[in-house]
Amino acid sequence: MIEVVGLGPGHEDYILPIAIKKIQDADLVIGARRNLDTIASWTKTTLVYDGNLDEIANILKDRFGEKIVVAVSGDAAFYSLLNFVKRHVPAEGVASVPGISSLQYLYNRLGLSYANSYWISCHGRSGDIGQHIGRYKTIGILTDRKMTPAVIARQLIEDGISNLKCHIGEHLSYDDEKVSTLSLNETSQYSADPLCVVILEHEMEV
Repeated sequence: MIEVVGLGPGHEDYILPIAIKKIQDADLVIGARRNLDTIASWTKTTLVYDGNLDEIANILKDRFGEKIVVAVSGDAAFYSLLNFVKRHVPAEGVASVPGISSLQYLYNRLGLSYANSYWISCHGRSGDIGQHIGRYKTIGILTDRKMTPAVIARQLIEDGISNLKCHIGEHLSYDDEKVSTLSLNETSQYSADPLCVVILEHEMEV
């Protein structure tokens, strides 16, 4: 069985007990270096994922009968490696274990409701975020090194949008966590951590 296990926003305090159990029972744990560092005390046999997708796919196929955990950030069902795993091995041999997503964390940190919200990932992709403005109270965004908060803000400003609060969460759940609430103009000049979370808040009735 291959299980894609969500590790939450980062700090081990936010990893669910069932996820820890799955990791401890696994014959092999695959994950990004920062994720493996977090769970190092719970497992000994690991493989670092650093974009080597072909290698990972071959290992999943060759060791399909073993207990393998693919450890991912956040929630296993939200823009993770789950679909990648299911494309390379029989889907009936794949399961996922939920985790707390960074967006869940930031919404709760800010005391915001999920009601009338839209969530999107810009990891390795771009999207027309402006089309969703006015339709939702909040838009939660996973950013990356190209689609940074500053780039997103500039695109929205170019679209003639201005009346938004921009909440930026960096290093969420860690000791050096930073949460900023800025205007779009301020965000367009803001240098954020490459992998951060953004919530755009529209002043509208829910």
